[in-house]
Amino acid sequence: MPTYKVSKSSSTSRRKALSLRVASLGEVAAMPCSVCAATRSLCVFSDQSTKCSECVRRGVSCDGNFSGEDFDKLSEEKARLEAARTRAIAEAASLDRRIEALKKAQGKMIAREAAALEELEREEERQAQQANVALESVFDEQQLAAFFGAPEGSDSGGGNSQVSQG
Repeated sequence: MPTYKVSKSSSTSRRKALSLRVASLGEVAAMPCSVCAATRSLCVFSDQSTKCSECVRRGVSCDGNFSGEDFDKLSEEKARLEAARTRAIAEAASLDRRIEALKKAQGKMIAREAAALEELEREEERQAQQANVALESVFDEQQLAAFFGAPEGSDSGGGNSQVSQG
């Protein structure tokens, strides 16, 4: 009975496909095998394979030490880091909400202070107008001019001089 050889291209494509599967399900090795170390490749292994994905792809033996215990440790560390990342994202979102609340509070404080300042300025203007009206009702223009001092060049003799208001 004749034996048939499987073509090289068929085994090569199958190795590449298996390598991709190992890489997709696997974990990065804590210590790369000698092939991955020499080629500076990422050494990824799976519990279901005795070779890393790179050695599967190349069709060479793998001297990596992949134990189920190592794999489990890596899985635990990955889960711990993912949980820490999730907590950090939640904390960052909480901080963002708190920052926005503080910005709103600052905006309200500025608005209240601006409104209070405007009210104060209106009150000061009203008081100044009342003081002017009160002075004008008590004194006539000549008396005010004499009290505050007549402007230069004006008739200070009390005649019919007009005091300019400016």
